[in-house]
Order: sequence, then C-alpha cells, then structure tokens
Amino acid sequence: MRISLLSAIVIWLILLVLAMSARRLPRRGLSWLCIGFDAVAAIMVAVFLIFQRQISDWHVYVSVSRMFLIAAVGLTIELGLIMACLCRRPFVRAAVCTVCAACLACIVYSACVGRYRYVVNRVDISLPDVPASFDGLRIVAVSDAHLGCFDGETERLQPALDSIAALAPDVVVFLGDMVHNFVGEAQAFVGPFARIEAPLGKFAIEGNHDLSRYTDWPSDDLQRLNETGLAETIGRMGFRFLRDSVAYVRNGVDSIAFVGSRFDTRIFFEKVSPQIPTFKIWLQHNPAVWDGMPHSARPTLTLSGHTHGCQVKIFGFTPYDLAGKSSSGLYVDRQVFLYVNNGLGINGLPARFGSWPEVTLFVLHHSDSTSYFISEQ
Repeated sequence: MRISLLSAIVIWLILLVLAMSARRLPRRGLSWLCIGFDAVAAIMVAVFLIFQRQISDWHVYVSVSRMFLIAAVGLTIELGLIMACLCRRPFVRAAVCTVCAACLACIVYSACVGRYRYVVNRVDISLPDVPASFDGLRIVAVSDAHLGCFDGETERLQPALDSIAALAPDVVVFLGDMVHNFVGEAQAFVGPFARIEAPLGKFAIEGNHDLSRYTDWPSDDLQRLNETGLAETIGRMGFRFLRDSVAYVRNGVDSIAFVGSRFDTRIFFEKVSPQIPTFKIWLQHNPAVWDGMPHSARPTLTLSGHTHGCQVKIFGFTPYDLAGKSSSGLYVDRQVFLYVNNGLGINGLPARFGSWPEVTLFVLHHSDSTSYFISEQ
C-alpha cells in the first residue's frame, strides 16, 4: 500500500512538472514525441494481436500484459501533456493535471495493490430445499486463477489460499480457468492448492482457458496432451474434476448434488436435473448460460465465474451491468440464485479496480422460507 501510494505521488509530481513546462516545449517537438509513442504502442499491440496464437510460453503473456499497462500509463501522461500544452489558463491546466494524475494514481494502485487485494465475501442463504442435516454447510468458491499471471510466484496467491483455509470449509469448489493456456502454469501451485482441506470434498470444473484453445498447437495431439495434463494436475491439487458429471455429498441419509457442466453448455444439466431428487448446486463457468435459461429450468443455486467482474467496478457497477448481463456478485430471480465470483487472477491488463479478487464463503441454512444475507469478512 505505501509503495503504491508513494509511486502514485511521484508520478503525479513528475506529471505536474512536465505539464507546467509543456508550454515551453516546441509544439512540433511535443507532437513528434506523442506520435512516436503512439506508433510504438500501436505496433506492439498489432504484433501481439497477429501473433498471439503462436505464443507457446505463459511468460510471454505476462510480459505482454505488462506492456499494455505501460501503454496505458504512457497514454495518460501523453493526454495530460497535450491538454496542458493547449490550455492557456493556469487554473484549467492545473485541473487537467489533477485529473490525469488521479487516473495515473488509480492505474498504479490497481496494478500494484488492487490485483492482490483479496477479499472474502460471505453469502448466507436460507432455503427450504436444503436438508436439515446440512444446516450450516460451509462452501468456499473461487474461480479464474489464471495462474500464469502470477509467473510462478506462489507467494502472490498465498494470502488467498490462506484465507480459504481460515474459513474452515466443508466443501471447496473451483469454478474454472485454472490457467491462461498451458499446464506448466499450474505446476508451482500444486502443493499450495493440495494443502487446502475440505472434509466433504473439493470439486472443480473447466473454463474456456482450460481447453487450450488460445494458441495454435503444432498438432491436435499436443493440444489434447496439454488439456489432459491440466486435468491431471487439477487432480493432484486434490480436486475432483467434474466434466458433465455429478458429485454427491452425503450426511447420513441426506445428500446434496454438485452438478459440474462443461464450459458454455447446459445440455448435461438439463438432462440429469430431473433425475436428481435432492438439493443440487450447479457449477457452470459462464454465467451467460444461466442468463439464457428460462426461469423454470434454473436450479435453486448456481455458481459461476468467467467475467472477473470486468476487473473494473465503479460505484458498485461493471460495464457488463450496462448491458444487462450478470457479471459480479449475487443475482436473485424469484427465489432462484446465481452467484458470479470475481476470480483470483487477471486476464489482459494486469490491474483491478473496485472488482477485487475474491474468495466467496457460502453458508447454507435449512429454513421454511427463502432469504439471503451478504457480508464482507
């Protein structure tokens, strides 16, 4: 926190000095400086877009994401310089500098602190369908680790894993996107995930990035080998991988079913759902699948991820909210619940603001009526 705030203050002071002296810079020189930076940034982005599918190492993704962050900082400074150079009035120039400095401070905070600012949200849900013997069942859900973004530095993720253990979960579910693309991203994290204990079971489902789709493999066999290797690695972490399958958690004669679907499909769930007489929890990586279902086909509780909460949330709203899509947190539709987890990692710009990385604790209660309560631990 201190390092990030200090960095933001230093950047603000540098921008202030540059902006106040911008009027003294030759207009032509400033123009060429801006054009040069824009050209380099555009070339880097174009090269990445053209050759991204040929990338065969997750370290490259880390480097590219940092490149985009540098471009964002540079463009913000550039905008401040241009506006300060064009503005004649000192008050307007100072206002422009302040706005640009605030944007820079947010970017620096988002990259240095925000992406590692793990939060624990608790959701208590009371339902008649929950068996009485499971009253108080504690389920911890996490999603979208994208382990490549940590570049093998397990200590960056360890606070989130420690918080999971501190919650004393009965069940742990992982909601997809363990990696960016390659099984090698997960190797350093096998031990930390395996040490998480859940007496009633640990379950995981696939996300779109777990399907090895985002690179051009030399052969289909190598792609399948990567996908199979990831499934085995997730198994070594202690998770049971649910790919269109059902896992039952039992307590005496009572049971709860966890139905894990493959990415972006509800075919299996709709097929098996009528055959499951007990309370069921649907694990589906993409919340858009739930959005597209009729109310009558939705289970009482669905857990999803995928969106990262857009990695940006301002005044509690994400860009997806403007489009009417489920993107972050709890959604209730006539006593039917969907929860979208913000995820642990990042994809794309290495920053988070407002939509902090999340561990979610669900506590289920048996009750004659339906109710819910959300709090931050």
